[in-house]
Amino acid sequence: MECAKDIVLELKEGQVGKHFKQEEKGVIHKIVGKVARHKVITTILLATIGFMVLDVLLISSFVNVLAVM
Repeated sequence: MECAKDIVLELKEGQVGKHFKQEEKGVIHKIVGKVARHKVITTILLATIGFMVLDVLLISSFVNVLAVM
């Protein structure tokens, strides 16, 4: 009777032979991947930019009100 020992190898990305062509990722795909990994930083950044835009709109509106008087 034959007895075989199973060996399980955990390979990380990049350890496969060079004969496999890796798919090139586009710029948008890379950006979306980074946004998905860094959700908190992305949320804080978008909120900050949104508040800056809102601040500029409110200040310009206030200046227009002062200019009319």
